[in-house]
Amino acid sequence: MTAAPHLHLAERRAEPDAPVEDAYAPLMVNGERRWTRYRMPAKDSDRFPAIGAWIETQGAVTHGTLGMAQSRLIAIRKLVDLGTEWLRQRA
Repeated sequence: MTAAPHLHLAERRAEPDAPVEDAYAPLMVNGERRWTRYRMPAKDSDRFPAIGAWIETQGAVTHGTLGMAQSRLIAIRKLVDLGTEWLRQRA
């Protein structure tokens, strides 16, 4: 299941007080690109396969074809809501 950004949103909703960690990115500062440190909530994508497997048992996923690929399809709002539910149940 390729839903990482949406499941990271579920993490924020389920765990609003999660620890933060340093992150780095090249940002434009005064017209110059600088490697910049910033703080952001810690992420744990190791849980995503288990979340995806559980979501499939909830009847919200359909199967279809996108291009030539067999795909699992779900509304993004439903994905985030179910991901949040799974995380809260295991907090």
